[in-house]
Amino acid sequence: MAVILLGYTANSQIGIGTTTPEASSALDVSSSDKGFLAPRIALTGSTDVTTIAAPATGLLIYNTATAGTAPNTVVPGYYYWNGTKWATLDNGATAANSWNTTGNSSTTAGTNFIGTTDNTDVVLKRNNIVSGFIGSTNTAFGNSSLPLAATGTGNTAIGSNALTAVTTGGGNTAIGYNTLSKNTAPYNTAIGNTALYNTTSGDSNTAVGNMAMVDNTTGRMGTALGFQALNHNTTAAYNTAMGGNAGFSNITGTYNAAVGYQSLYNSSAGNNNVAIGSGALFSLQDPAGTNSHNNVAIGTNVGMDLFMGSNNILIGANVMSAAPGGIGSNILNIGSNIYGTNVNNGGYANIGINTANPGNALEVRSSAANTSGFRLTNFPNAGMLGTNSQGDIIETFSAIKTVTVSYYEVQQADETILMNVAAPAAVVLPTGAVSGKRFIIKKIDATSSNMVIAAAGGATIDNQASITIGTSMAGIVVQFDGISKYWIVNRM
Repeated sequence: MAVILLGYTANSQIGIGTTTPEASSALDVSSSDKGFLAPRIALTGSTDVTTIAAPATGLLIYNTATAGTAPNTVVPGYYYWNGTKWATLDNGATAANSWNTTGNSSTTAGTNFIGTTDNTDVVLKRNNIVSGFIGSTNTAFGNSSLPLAATGTGNTAIGSNALTAVTTGGGNTAIGYNTLSKNTAPYNTAIGNTALYNTTSGDSNTAVGNMAMVDNTTGRMGTALGFQALNHNTTAAYNTAMGGNAGFSNITGTYNAAVGYQSLYNSSAGNNNVAIGSGALFSLQDPAGTNSHNNVAIGTNVGMDLFMGSNNILIGANVMSAAPGGIGSNILNIGSNIYGTNVNNGGYANIGINTANPGNALEVRSSAANTSGFRLTNFPNAGMLGTNSQGDIIETFSAIKTVTVSYYEVQQADETILMNVAAPAAVVLPTGAVSGKRFIIKKIDATSSNMVIAAAGGATIDNQASITIGTSMAGIVVQFDGISKYWIVNRM
């Protein structure tokens, strides 16, 4: 091959295979069937300055080796020294495998992808700030979310500033702007704008909803579902709130459960309270941290009048405590029909049906005067009730009483009286017997001596002062009207 070398003294160009080298070039190589062969060098990595000592910026070579340690690996291809490291020149293979920012076509799922083929995290940046990554145990997406340097495992952060402070804490899930932004503890779940935002060392909390548990710092084992649920909870633990603003004001109270919109809204320090229903125990407060514990309220707006108190049980829509001034404890109110005092107090409680202030263990106020308000379905037409040795209510019958004395005053508990005197005898019925009370009086001796039956206190028998019976085995059944008269209802 003939080689033509032409040179010029000023603004010279060198032409190889051409007599008219381009004016803009220092070297113009022309050939119709030959190529340019660069120096072949086996680099040890992209920072190799030993194989070629002190490489000049712009120096071009063809690397023949696959070598180096990530991220300073090299593969066969053209490289140039950029002043810091060996950089690749795009070639046909690179162009064919590129991923365009304006879209891609003819791709194959599973073959074409964005990611790594080695055990290295995939990192996304915005304004040169890490804004997401896919790691082996942690995943983040969002500006300044979960840091790459975090050593805790099992974390997921989606949203700007989500889990931005976590280091060793693991098992956290943060979805939403500023969720768990200050957290360093493990096992928290926050979903919603600023949910669990201020939590630092509190662990094992779950907050779902805008600003749910936003003020929490060290409180643990809390559950808040709903807009601003447990909003002001700071150090308290073991609380559950479900519903918008549920448990909103709680700060230090523990073991509370609030279910329903604005349930247990104002309580800040009470413990062991249960409020189920919209507005349940809305007004309950505990300024001293010692006065409003162990309350149970179930129903819409139930107990809204209760400002302070403990050990109350309130059940039913709009049921109130009726506590004077909104301050009261140990109160029971079910449906504004069943009431109790001194409940949950370790002693004896009084229960009232249709009476708010029962004066006995059980007090029943019937709907009409002179009625008991009781009905014992399995004791129809029972004559007399009593109790057995276990205290169970049973139907009882008085024992038959045989009298052998000539004068006998009938007792309220008597029922059947058999006179066996064999001589004149007198029987006196009592005054003040209950209305409807019956007595059976029978002469059983074999004589014809008279038995006179009278009533005490001026009461009469069939409008008579007395009744005389002189026949053996004869008798009468009398019934008292509750005022002053006995009536004979049967003769024997």
